[in-house]
Amino acid sequence: MSRAAVLVAFVVLVAVVVGVLITRGDSGTDPASAKTCQELVSRSAKVVRKIVTDLGTKTREDLEAENPDNPFASLEEPFASFSRRAEELQCDQSELLRLACDEYDGLDPQGPVAREFLADFVQNCR
Repeated sequence: MSRAAVLVAFVVLVAVVVGVLITRGDSGTDPASAKTCQELVSRSAKVVRKIVTDLGTKTREDLEAENPDNPFASLEEPFASFSRRAEELQCDQSELLRLACDEYDGLDPQGPVAREFLADFVQNCR
């Protein structure tokens, strides 16, 4: 995945503070049941924390070995559900970013892919 593609994914993500939906229907991570923008960000943060933890010390090569056709599939899907819910809740993008920066503070990615993944979320928080 090119850096440009990662940045495009970040822009979409920051705009709606989306994450990968790990467990569909789980009220702890399901964007559809979020009643406020804060809840939506909190749910996305749980997903991001899980992704960072699951990535551990993996490298790009590790992901390519797991899925040669699309090594970053687990990091790219499904952004749409969080995006749709943010639109439904009429969440302000700058508020989502501020909330995300608060939620993602303290995450400690261990490997290169996890660091790159998280950097895309928090690069504008500083």
